[in-house]
Amino acid sequence: MIRVQFRDQGPRVVLIQIALSTRPPQSRLRIDGDFGIRTQTAVKLLQASLRRPQTGIVEGPEWKAMMSSMPFQTFDHTDVDDAITALQAGNFDQNLREGHQYGIVALAELQRTEAPAASIGVGASNGVGQMVARAIQAGQSTKLGLLRIFGHGGRGIQVISAGRGAIPGGSGEHQSALTPTVVRHMRAEMRRMAIAFQPYGSAELHGCRVADGDPGRLLLKDLAEAWGVPVTAGIQKQHVGSGQTFRFEGRTLTAYPGRVSLLQWAQRVASQSAFSRA
Repeated sequence: MIRVQFRDQGPRVVLIQIALSTRPPQSRLRIDGDFGIRTQTAVKLLQASLRRPQTGIVEGPEWKAMMSSMPFQTFDHTDVDDAITALQAGNFDQNLREGHQYGIVALAELQRTEAPAASIGVGASNGVGQMVARAIQAGQSTKLGLLRIFGHGGRGIQVISAGRGAIPGGSGEHQSALTPTVVRHMRAEMRRMAIAFQPYGSAELHGCRVADGDPGRLLLKDLAEAWGVPVTAGIQKQHVGSGQTFRFEGRTLTAYPGRVSLLQWAQRVASQSAFSRA
């Protein structure tokens, strides 16, 4: 479901530090987005209270305990169009061996960790609009602490409902992928999604090379401004399955609303509430 550990940095770490500072057993932490020794020690204290091995690594049980006490929820979207088209063509097993079934493998990994995806894309036009509507509806009950999208990607492209067929063409015309053009065309719908997030929430795009180049930077910047939360994506190829689904491979890029740094955003979020911090 999740794995956050020593030396990690980013919005996930800010959420964890806020949770550790807020829920019993409270730990006094500096909210800075840097998973250092003090954060690791605080995680071990939480694990002791949960009667878990004290590894200092945040995984499913620790994350679920934080979700229940904050509160927030994790909202996952997976695109399974590859699986549908492969089944129709009779080459599902071959595509699976070649690593093309990105969304269906992510879906299976989520189900295995007892955290099923909240939204699924299946070869539909306006897949972006459908995902946004589901996220807004989900946020009406419990606001989102983390939104994750699993599907194919390219430079400035995160596929939502069209499999590999959305790259390089078709994603804009049918609004089946997040691209700078689609985000700007759907600016009003995107901005409405901001209300679904907690102030300390964030989003992650897990497609391959989504953050690469100027198109990637532009996509992340536009989404961060529209959603009002940090948005992270990988610069190089990403993996799925075998325990690799929920962590980025290689370098990442994060855009913060207001074009601030990680530390500035963390301090702003912390100052909005009475979080304990040293």
